[in-house]
Amino acid sequence: MTILQTIDWPDVIAGALVAAIVGAIGFGLRLLIQFHLARRSILRYGQGTWYSAEYDPKGNVPRDRRVTYLKVSMTPTLLGRVKVRSIEQLNPEDKAVETGWIAEGRIQNGVLIGEWRTTVKGTDRFGAAMLRFLDNGRAVGYWIGVRGFDPPLYGYWIMSREFDDLRAIVNGAVPPGSFEAVDVARRVADFERGTRGSRV
Repeated sequence: MTILQTIDWPDVIAGALVAAIVGAIGFGLRLLIQFHLARRSILRYGQGTWYSAEYDPKGNVPRDRRVTYLKVSMTPTLLGRVKVRSIEQLNPEDKAVETGWIAEGRIQNGVLIGEWRTTVKGTDRFGAAMLRFLDNGRAVGYWIGVRGFDPPLYGYWIMSREFDDLRAIVNGAVPPGSFEAVDVARRVADFERGTRGSRV
């Protein structure tokens, strides 16, 4: 008699099926709980449509045109995260390069911490972002990103539930042309060459 003949195959198969079913139910419940928590967290700050402004130096545009306005949506994901997705670029006439992205992360203590990637075909831009939600239907933070193998850049990220409010914030708090980002890669290169760093 071989070892295989001594195995009670109906019990083994039944046990494996029960384990698979219990595992699938557990996994499904975990997804539901994560989705519920993510949904609850963004309902607190505002699920749905927002308006976004970001410092955007793409395309070598003049300093006074380095802001991109986007209409975005904020939704929970099945994996318990929060997704912010650009829907429409609102000032394409001011920009030399199209902008579109998806940011996904988690909200912790009123702060969205996550990663973003471009949705523009034929481009390779990605990075990280942090956004603090305020009590007045606004959110402020920063993005950092890279294009292909280029050094990282960074800029401000502001969101509001109202587009007119967002434009007023940008024009009053960080008027286009006033935001200064330090080109860290150039400063490091200049340091290596023994020269002084410069700004973007």
